[in-house]
Amino acid sequence: MKNMLKVSVIALMASAVAVSCSHNDVLGPGSGEKGFLRLNISSDLTVTEVKAQEDDPTFKVVIKNYENGVIVKTIEDHHTIMDEPVSLTEGKYIVEATNGEDVEAAFDAPYYKGADTVDVVAGESAYADIVCTLANVKATVTVSENVRINFTEYSVTVSNGNEGGSLVYAGETLASEGYFKCTGTLNWTIDLVNTDGDRFSQSGEVSDVEPRDHYKFSFDVEGGTSTSGGLALKVTVDGTLNDKEHIIDIIDLPVQSVEVTTGSVNPWAMFAYVNGEYTTESAPEGLGFQYRKASETEWTDFAGEISYEGKTFSARITGLEPETLYEFRAVSAQDRREDNAVQFTTEAADQLPNFNFDSWYKDGKNWYANADMGDNYFWDSGNKGANTLSEVNPTSPEETFVVSGKAVRMESKYVILAFAGGNIYSGSFGSVSGLGASINFGRPYTCRPTALHGWYSYAPKAIDKVKAPYEDLKGTMDVGKIYVALTDWSSPFNVNTNTGTFFVPDEDPAVIAYGELEIPENSNGEYKEFTIDLEYRDLERIPTHVLVVATASKYADYFTGGVGSTMYIDEFEFLFE
Repeated sequence: MKNMLKVSVIALMASAVAVSCSHNDVLGPGSGEKGFLRLNISSDLTVTEVKAQEDDPTFKVVIKNYENGVIVKTIEDHHTIMDEPVSLTEGKYIVEATNGEDVEAAFDAPYYKGADTVDVVAGESAYADIVCTLANVKATVTVSENVRINFTEYSVTVSNGNEGGSLVYAGETLASEGYFKCTGTLNWTIDLVNTDGDRFSQSGEVSDVEPRDHYKFSFDVEGGTSTSGGLALKVTVDGTLNDKEHIIDIIDLPVQSVEVTTGSVNPWAMFAYVNGEYTTESAPEGLGFQYRKASETEWTDFAGEISYEGKTFSARITGLEPETLYEFRAVSAQDRREDNAVQFTTEAADQLPNFNFDSWYKDGKNWYANADMGDNYFWDSGNKGANTLSEVNPTSPEETFVVSGKAVRMESKYVILAFAGGNIYSGSFGSVSGLGASINFGRPYTCRPTALHGWYSYAPKAIDKVKAPYEDLKGTMDVGKIYVALTDWSSPFNVNTNTGTFFVPDEDPAVIAYGELEIPENSNGEYKEFTIDLEYRDLERIPTHVLVVATASKYADYFTGGVGSTMYIDEFEFLFE
């Protein structure tokens, strides 16, 4: 591409008009007679355009004595003499035109130069035709996507070998255009830091460098999925005087290929379900996961079982801490990229209020396993219904026969022509309804425990009170029961024993997780340790309510059980592992 700029300068007789220059006239060789000078300046912008002045660059013009090189005239801006005369003493001259600064090295600073030799004869016109071309060397640097993946830091230093003649291509300057005074050589040094923090550096030299050359330094990691490959420097020379290309191998480095991608994560309180996908034809070696706290630098290798479905692989990372920011990544033996990590925060691992049953409150005739009936009102029982006429309290605090502190004592009783099972539940008693009651099951809760752990002691009696459809149970031994349900109810579930409205976990689609323990045997006056595992029906849904129920008579809701069956419970806690 040629962007031509023509400047015609007419030198007139000194007697005709005054001269407009930045310096006073300096006598040149000859007789002292004046001559005319016509000056045509054009720019050949083949390699790069003049950016500062765009389509109308400004040139500095210097006229020198041919014999001794003494400057006789300097015009800083050629535009100022387009309509002004320039006169010279008869003689031979060198006329130079330049654009830009002739520095050793600078970004975005091309330097253009051109010259011509003229003989000025008194009373005649002389012509100087000058074509300005790039006088320095252009160098640009690019790095491939493989370099960006495998190295956290990378920079390239290019130098012409002179003091002040070097530029560093990194960060914002990586895509910049560098210009160097031509010395015949260009030296380069590449510095890299890989994803493991190891540093590498290598240097080289390009010779036979000429003005107007454009050196395109292109760095790429070659070697695919091998454990070590060549980091190659590709140098392309683009110019009107030469056109050549060569590859320089500079060093063998560990190469990380892109073999796996990190997928989604489902974090719980103390573990997380994670998955990834491999992109290769078959599963690569060392396929797995790594994880760490976001505040740490060292990765932990997942050592558990990995499941596969097509190219997707998944695992359950355990041993995490609740409410903590972590990150994980899918890895293979060759692909352990830092930028392949995904962050997540583990859930809370909250216990239920008064889960050890040490706090009790009596409101009139009624005992409650709560510190008070205000903000701490979490647990309830059938006491309020059973105590309608007199104080019976099938559920009461136990202070002697305990695991620690206080415990819950539940004794099934016969009250007002009806069977009342000793029980406790997370929720609230509604009202007496006929011979039954209305109960609100469940309290707000959003954590996802994996099990309920605690202690119980049970002394069953033979079932002596029955009601349809359980008449055939009369005479058999009573059964105690403890169960847990996590649901996403929009509000507590209303049970009404009088109308036959009951919570049936197998039929309720709002149940996310459920677990139960039936206790048919006598504990013989001892506490038994238990753990109820929660079976999740959906690993993604988050609960809104929790229901924990313990009863001395399994069929108490149906007014069936053994009068005198007694259960103690103590020191409950949720497990989250």
